[in-house]
Amino acid sequence: MAVLEGERRDPARQAPRPDGERDTDPILTTRMIADKLGTTTQFVVDEIKAGRLHAKRHDLGGRPMYRVQPVDYASYYARHWTAAFRA
Repeated sequence: MAVLEGERRDPARQAPRPDGERDTDPILTTRMIADKLGTTTQFVVDEIKAGRLHAKRHDLGGRPMYRVQPVDYASYYARHWTAAFRA
């Protein structure tokens, strides 16, 4: 049996799902989104609180932590972020 190198999943079977979610899709943190957008985490939290970016809130020790699905981030980026550059 040969040793597999690199990606072990079959790329031909890795089609996107209609709902945009797969078990392998990573959940995004406010830090990850801030790094992608070149902003602060406070800006991302403000966007979540304003209802422009959908996120699930998890309280850890009384402190809120937000987690964003990749499909929600993609839709936010298309609606709000790219529109700012078109205006």
